[in-house]
Amino acid sequence: MIALETGVVTPETIFRWEGEKRTFPVWEKDMDLQEAFNLSCVPVYQEMARRIGTKRMQEYIRLFNYGEMDIDEQNHDIFWLEGTSAITMFQQIWFLRKLYQEELPVSQEAMRLTREIMVQEEKEEYRLSAKTGTNRYDGKEYGWYVGYLEKDSGVYFFVLLAEPDTGEASRDFVNLRKTLCGEIFSVLGVIRE
Repeated sequence: MIALETGVVTPETIFRWEGEKRTFPVWEKDMDLQEAFNLSCVPVYQEMARRIGTKRMQEYIRLFNYGEMDIDEQNHDIFWLEGTSAITMFQQIWFLRKLYQEELPVSQEAMRLTREIMVQEEKEEYRLSAKTGTNRYDGKEYGWYVGYLEKDSGVYFFVLLAEPDTGEASRDFVNLRKTLCGEIFSVLGVIRE
């Protein structure tokens, strides 16, 4: 959203892959913002962070009241992946609600585009908008799955935080977080399997 608001990217921006080895083979290609979002392509996010710059990133994170992010010149393209940055589940929910209700201190267009990019699944019964994330702290990896599910009966905001058994996340771990969240919604009667 910050990259869209500052104009350093547009939904049509293509991020070029220069042939370097990346963590996951699915990241080894050119992609637009939507695909980078869906694949959680860290090198693309790092490129956007470098384009935004440290000072602007710090300012927007402060305006968003987005947890306790530790951002400086040395870590501005990894601060969300490792280090001492922290955010609670409740802060994530607060932020998601503000985004959904269009109450963040950015343009309506940046929020609208962000919400469009977040859509992961659309069915007759519901629409799911979400984002995965992984970070490393104290030698362990943690996986987030955050978002909201829209139904005629209302909007359900959710945050799932999990730690893989091995201490290290894999592509399967991403899918497991999504599956687990779907099962929880099913058990709660929010969606039908």
